[in-house]
Amino acid sequence: MNDFNTWLAQFADEDSAAGEFVRQVSAMPDWPDGPDTSHRDYVRFTFRPPWGSELRTSTEPLQSLWTRYISERVGPVAVPSELLGAARTLAVALERGSSDEVRKLCRETRLEPDQRDLLLSRALQVHRVWESHTLGRHETDKDRLGRIARMRMFAMAWHPDPGQAVGFVQYSGLDDDAVVDMVEFRDPSWLAGFGHAAGLSSGLVKQFCHRLEHLAPTEAEFSPLLEIWAGASTHVPGMNKKLLSRTVTALARLDRLPAGQVKRWTRALHEEHTAVAANAVTALTTLAGEPSHLTGEQVADVLRVVTDGPSGKATVAVACVAAFWDAGLLSDQQVTEWAGHVLFRPERTVANAVVRLLGQALRADPSRADALLPALAGAFAHPAADTQEKALALIAEHHERLGEEARARVARATGQLPAPVRRQAIALLELPGEEPDRPEEHSEVALPHVDLLPEPAPAGPVEPPLRDAQEVAVELGAVLSARIPQPLAVERVLDGLVRLALSDRPALAEALQPVLRPYENRQRDEGHLREVVLVEVFLLALAVAGRAAPDLHIGSDRDQWHKECGHRVFDSVITARLVEVAQRIEAGEALPFLLATPTLSTGEIEPRVLLERLHEYRRRGVRVGAADFDQALFRLRPDPGIPHTPAEELGTPEGHRLARWMADGLFPAPPSEQAVILPFTYPDDPGAASGYPTGWNLKALERAAEEYVTELRRQGTVGPPPPWAPPGAGPGTWWEFEPGLIRIGAAGVMGRLDGFSPAFRAVGEAYRARQNHCAWAFELQAWRRTFPLWLAVVPGHPDVVVTRTLTSFAEGAERDRSSAAVHLPAVAEAAGPAGPAVHLALAYGMGAAKMAERTAAADALLCLSGRSELDTGRLGGMLAELINIDALKPKRVAQTLRSAASVAPAGVHAVLAAALPLVLPQDAGPARAGLAELLALAVDCAEAAPGRPPITGVPAIAARGGTSLLVRTARRLLNM
Repeated sequence: MNDFNTWLAQFADEDSAAGEFVRQVSAMPDWPDGPDTSHRDYVRFTFRPPWGSELRTSTEPLQSLWTRYISERVGPVAVPSELLGAARTLAVALERGSSDEVRKLCRETRLEPDQRDLLLSRALQVHRVWESHTLGRHETDKDRLGRIARMRMFAMAWHPDPGQAVGFVQYSGLDDDAVVDMVEFRDPSWLAGFGHAAGLSSGLVKQFCHRLEHLAPTEAEFSPLLEIWAGASTHVPGMNKKLLSRTVTALARLDRLPAGQVKRWTRALHEEHTAVAANAVTALTTLAGEPSHLTGEQVADVLRVVTDGPSGKATVAVACVAAFWDAGLLSDQQVTEWAGHVLFRPERTVANAVVRLLGQALRADPSRADALLPALAGAFAHPAADTQEKALALIAEHHERLGEEARARVARATGQLPAPVRRQAIALLELPGEEPDRPEEHSEVALPHVDLLPEPAPAGPVEPPLRDAQEVAVELGAVLSARIPQPLAVERVLDGLVRLALSDRPALAEALQPVLRPYENRQRDEGHLREVVLVEVFLLALAVAGRAAPDLHIGSDRDQWHKECGHRVFDSVITARLVEVAQRIEAGEALPFLLATPTLSTGEIEPRVLLERLHEYRRRGVRVGAADFDQALFRLRPDPGIPHTPAEELGTPEGHRLARWMADGLFPAPPSEQAVILPFTYPDDPGAASGYPTGWNLKALERAAEEYVTELRRQGTVGPPPPWAPPGAGPGTWWEFEPGLIRIGAAGVMGRLDGFSPAFRAVGEAYRARQNHCAWAFELQAWRRTFPLWLAVVPGHPDVVVTRTLTSFAEGAERDRSSAAVHLPAVAEAAGPAGPAVHLALAYGMGAAKMAERTAAADALLCLSGRSELDTGRLGGMLAELINIDALKPKRVAQTLRSAASVAPAGVHAVLAAALPLVLPQDAGPARAGLAELLALAVDCAEAAPGRPPITGVPAIAARGGTSLLVRTARRLLNM
């Protein structure tokens, strides 16, 4: 029996709660009888197993008895007689005082080593016993808890090993500021070790660093702690700039900068949070005063950040360039060359920072105008109107100092300004140029500009079928390893596998061995395989090679797991067809070819070719596969010139179905309906609406949720969900919100799909606009590799696919994640009309967070415009709706449209003409951020494509007072 049970035996005969408890647990056969470890070994036996809703007995006697047992083990509260004076006062406070008293005495008392060691051994003894035997959350003895907390405080403050002292921080019950308050009396070397042990990114180190201002000013003495401060600057955001500058200067003069510290600062400019990058800027600008610590390579690194880095970091890094320039680390020529590159960046904040830098240099030394003004004129080509205006104002201020060659360069640069600003520049700079336009001299009205876009290539024939085993193996390897497999390549491989399985299966199996071997050892789970190969193609190839039977239940399992996924039907169609082929090959049936292999580059099949294939199947006596024939019908290309009577004359069930399908107009395009879905609506009462989120985007919702939860915690309650929570949300689920969004639903066309197999009939099911849950939405992102294959299920009807997968396109704008917008060019190139779903996906792509996705959206816009499928009014209206519900950021939309405007200014102007009247502020209301960029783009488009009609709402903005960028841009547009 262990010590605790031996100790309990003394109460067995008592007529008390303790005695009753001891008699009850003695009757429990599973009561612990091993060595003492923790009260938890005993508490769990007071409940019914496994998690017991009823108690066997009350736990209160156990808690009380355990407290008494451990207290006796720790021993009586006594102050060692060896402690005298201040040490004895501190010892008494540790045993019986308050936490505040201990904190004060720890700061003020100075102990001799022997007294410190005696007190420390006592504190560590109490800590060890109570740490091993605490009741944890069951603890009720506040006096005892206070005692152990005081002991831990002392151990933290006085332990000779700073690494072990840090281990007591989490037990002390103190916040970071209080911890630093207790230990800052220690010598700098100990504090440096404490800071290293705590971790350079911890809040504790940040508090340490903020205390340095009132420490002794002897930098040499405190250099170990200063090194900690310097290291923390690459991790902790928002550090004290004045103190960091002092620290860097001191370390540089003492030659004590930590090894590689300058490199870490330059790396922080590239990689770290913008607030951390600001620390690095402070450090590097300070270090410019100590140029011996900077190499040419490090200076070049900073220049690269401003030239190529993210906009937030590039803007703050301009200060580094200014400091390097002032310190003589950069010449005027280097700076002007660098400025020319940076002014090509589209971000307004970066360009304005460079313009300010050059302006400050000119005001400090006007004699440098001849060298700097031509570089400043590079801002004339910048898309931001205010950047152009600021650069022009600086050049006008100093243009009299320009030499002939520099003046000629500035004059050439003015040609890149919009017409109204160009005329202003010529007048201000007294340059020879065009005379101002006089409307009365123009007797003819200018014809509207028309965008000249390349016409889409006509649908051409696909490559001939594969007829050699080695060719099939090579093409299969390319498909399996492709980052985004192309539908025509996949179909050609599938057809080749089927053809060679009939004509020369042994040779095909041998050729496939080296291709399949790398994948066979990987996990045979569909979700995993989808990350490395197209699982259906892989399993079919295994079946053809006779290496292993495919998992023929994979399709039904996926239907069960992902019933709500919008893309489920397309995956099921692909699976159903390939499983059917694999089953027939496994059964030994000979298939000469696949019926659904496309014949045109659009992924469609010509009716004449499908009829010929059916004739060949009948001649050979081959049974038509249901899924293969269904897919062939879905891919049939409309051709009014071909009658359906030859299909009837075929005399087979498939011939009759083909004839009816052609007579009914092939695949039916379902009607669609757009729905705006908001997470909440604002109440009419302004007072009630004050506690609501400031917008419908995720950032506003999350900020409001944090404020609401903070207030609940302050009140000490869980509380009900906020009034703006989703309907029916409970206390534990109300924060699972969706942002404001627009989706499209489709009506069902099941009646037209009678006779099709279930997987294909599902494509015609009705689809609700709110049905957007997707189990793969972010974790696996199924659209990454398979979206082009989904388009190939119903070629000629991209809206059918996009309607069900809109969530994957919206992720980039709504949640700043990777999205399917990278596939927008494929959607735009797909045969068939571009309906509302395609336009909505394009609108979401134009506001995506990633530049690559916005570039893809611009390409898709140009492609649709070239195919005459772009409805500029519809797209502009959708952009306006999304902006008004906070689903899109206007600045991102402006960047995307500007990319397209260089090729199609008239089309972009038409989109803006439809969108701007709906998003420009009415009356005197505030304007959304980024609208000025959209309006400035309209100015550029109006100049590049003259003759466009005016944009509604612009005169009202131009008539406003003030000189905001939005008002100035509206006036420019109105005066064109």
